[in-house]
Amino acid sequence: MHELSYAYSILNSILESIKDYKDAKVKEIHLEIGRLIFINPDQLRFAFEVIAEGTACEGAELKIKFIDPKCKCLKCGYEGKPEILDEIEIYCPKCKSLSLKFEGGKEFLIKNVILVK
Repeated sequence: MHELSYAYSILNSILESIKDYKDAKVKEIHLEIGRLIFINPDQLRFAFEVIAEGTACEGAELKIKFIDPKCKCLKCGYEGKPEILDEIEIYCPKCKSLSLKFEGGKEFLIKNVILVK
């Protein structure tokens, strides 16, 4: 469950960035996550909820936007979104080849944090 380590990273990054805002409480956290990281959003939300208890992030809502990877098939030349069945099976939707070169899909970004007093 690598979601827990990502949840800790989110929490630590935000708490560090808001330390100068006394009495601020985090309302929303907007994330962009690449699909090739294979994050389960429910597990990430649960892990974050548990570890955020007692902090300025307690009760904050995680808003997640998933970013699709792009690929180029080294066999047929297809360029676009690959077929993703699971972490093991990622292939060209045109020729079913596994020989792909990826662009993007591994992002993990905190895009925006909304605070309230």
